[in-house]
Amino acid sequence: EGDKAQIDLDAAQTTEEVVAALQDAAGQGVTRYVLSGEFDKLGFSAKVKDVATVRSLSSFTRSVKGNSRAAVNPADIDVFNPFQAVEKTVEEIDMSAVTGWPEVDVDGDMIPDGVKGVPAFAFWCWSDEYTSFTTLILPQEVEALGTYSISSYHLTHVEAPGVKTIGYYAFCDISIPSFDGLNVTEIKEGAFFACLSLTEVNLPNVSTIAPSAFMGCYALVSVGAESFPKVTKVENLAFYGCPALKTVELPEVIEVGKQAFMSCTALADVDLPKVKNIGEQAFYGCSALTNIDLPTVEEIGKSTFDQCPLTELDLPSATTIGVSFVS
Repeated sequence: EGDKAQIDLDAAQTTEEVVAALQDAAGQGVTRYVLSGEFDKLGFSAKVKDVATVRSLSSFTRSVKGNSRAAVNPADIDVFNPFQAVEKTVEEIDMSAVTGWPEVDVDGDMIPDGVKGVPAFAFWCWSDEYTSFTTLILPQEVEALGTYSISSYHLTHVEAPGVKTIGYYAFCDISIPSFDGLNVTEIKEGAFFACLSLTEVNLPNVSTIAPSAFMGCYALVSVGAESFPKVTKVENLAFYGCPALKTVELPEVIEVGKQAFMSCTALADVDLPKVKNIGEQAFYGCSALTNIDLPTVEEIGKSTFDQCPLTELDLPSATTIGVSFVS
C-alpha cells in the first residue's frame, strides 16, 4: 500500500523468512511496516559480554548524544533485530498487533524480571544506524521497556499505552520531544538519560524519580505538580545537568538525593513544601537560584547550595546542616 507494508509474522516459518519479506518490501519503496502475529518470529536477541559492559554504557562521562556507544567495544554487544536488514530506509514500525511478548530485564543485569515487554537492546543501535527510524508503535500488551530497549537516536515518536515500567536507560539518547506515561508506575535508573529534545514529560503515577532518570535532558523546562503529583523521592543525579530547567514544583517530595539538581543553571523557582532531607550538592551550581523557602527541611547535606547566589534562605525546621552548605 504505497510506502506501507503489512507483515503477517504467523505466515512465516522462520525469522529468515521475515527478514526476506522486509527486504522485499523495502525494495518496493516501503518505509512503514505494520506487523501482526507472534513476537518470537522476529528473532530479536542481544548477547552482552558481561554486566560490566552494560554498566559501562551509563558512564558519567556521557554528556553529548552518542557518546554512550563509544564507551564499549562493538564486539561486546551483539544485537540482532530483523529490521537491521532495512535499517537505512525504515521510518515507522507499528507492532500494535504483535502478540506473545517475552519477559524482559528492566534492571540492567540482563536477567528477566517477570514483566513482559520489549527486550533489552531490541532497538539499541550505533550512531549511523536507523537514521530514518522515527516512529515506534507498541501494543497494550507491552508492560515494560527493557534495558536500553528503545535507545535509538532518531526516534521522535513512541506510543506505549500499556507500559508500566520504563527500564534501565530504556529511552537513553532518543529524540522524543514529549512523553505521556499515564500508566507508568516505575522508572528505572537513566530512563530518559540524555533525551536532548525532551521538553515535557507526564508521569502522574510515579512515586520515585530514579537515579539519573532525566540527567542531561537539555531542553526540559519544568518539573511540575501536574506532571509528577505522586513523587515522594527524587534520587541521586535525577535532574543533573538540565540547563533549561527553570521551575521545580513537587508538593509531595520528602527526600531529595545527592546532586539531584546539580548544574541546573537556569533553575530559579523551587517549591518543595514537604521535603525533610536534602542530599549533598543537591542544588550545587544552580547559578540562577537566589531564594528558596524550605519550611519542613530537617537535614541538609554539605555543599547543597554551594555556587548558588542565594540572597534569602528560610530553614525554620533544620536540625542538621552540612559543611559549606551555602556559599
